[in-house]
Formats: sequence, structure tokens, C-alpha cells
Amino acid sequence: NANILRKDPQGFFTFGNAAFLKEVNCKDVGELRGKRDADFFKAWAAKYRADDEQVMKTGVGLNQIEEHPEGARTRYVRVLKTRITIGGVVAGVQALYYDVTADVEAIRASISRSEALAHVGTWQYNTITDKLAASEELYRIFGFDPYDPNVKVTSFRERILPEDAPKVERIFNDQLYAEEGCKEQFRIQLPN
Repeated sequence: NANILRKDPQGFFTFGNAAFLKEVNCKDVGELRGKRDADFFKAWAAKYRADDEQVMKTGVGLNQIEEHPEGARTRYVRVLKTRITIGGVVAGVQALYYDVTADVEAIRASISRSEALAHVGTWQYNTITDKLAASEELYRIFGFDPYDPNVKVTSFRERILPEDAPKVERIFNDQLYAEEGCKEQFRIQLPN
């Protein structure tokens, strides 16, 4: 079920379809009017407002998948937003969103199976949090348990053969700001 909503330029809700009204526990649009994101989505309100303002200012629609952590599981939501204009004047923003968790999980499972068959791994490094997000297969290739929370970036680096370490360091630094991924080979040494 797609949730559809509209907000005025100040961020007040002006419309919500039945699915959206149910999600925010409003019996009708009258109860919804005059409320803002902060009334329903406190943790996300600032982001939603910033997205709305960007769409209204630029006229460029938004199409993204948001990650919503919910306990041990993450919910994935496709969000589409567009600017509303009436007579050339910005009248607000319209949004449509729906759950795509099953799709994302299916794609990830398929990628995981493909990586295991090909014996290749993938990774992403967050320079702000100094966290490495690696595929399960990359953990296995390096001889680590994919679910061990104690495995750090340095754990992976320690397994690289010393003569390949400068090459890997160069690759790592080059990739920090690269637009595209890379395909590189290097050697590792596993513990006995």
C-alpha cells in the first residue's frame, strides 16, 4: 500500500490518503491538517523538512530509498517527492512512499549468493564513523566470522601480505573519494 500525502510550503499536512492516515493514526484528513512531520515522525522530521524545502526550492523531485532501523531489523522505504505549483506559485510538496524491504532483502540475498559462488567480496568504508561494511563473503575470504563485532578495519589490513600492503593502502586511499568502485587483486595470509 502506497502512502500519499501533501504538505503546504510551511510543512503543514493538507492531505493524506487512507494508508497514510492509518499509519499516523488520524481518522480523517481534518484531523491531519495543521500537523507537521514532528507530530508523527520526531526522529525523521528535520530530514523530511530539509528534503521538502530542497524539492520546493529546486523543483527537482526526490526518489530515494530510506533505511529505517526498527529493532533488530531494518525497514526500507522508497520515497518519491515532487513540488506542487499552482499558477506558477509553489504550493507545497506531494510525497508517495511504500515499503520495499522485501525487494531490498531479495536483492541482497542474490548478491550474497553470487559473491559466494564467485568467491569475491565487496566492502564500503565510512570515513566519518571509521566503520567498514563488508559482505559476508569478504569476511569469509579473510578468515573472519561475518557476525563477529570485534572485526575492525585494522583486522583486515593485518591479513594483507606485507609486500602488498603499500598497493592496498594506495587503492584504499584512492577509493575514499572515487565515484566508482574498483577491481583489484592482492594477497592475504590466513592464520594457521
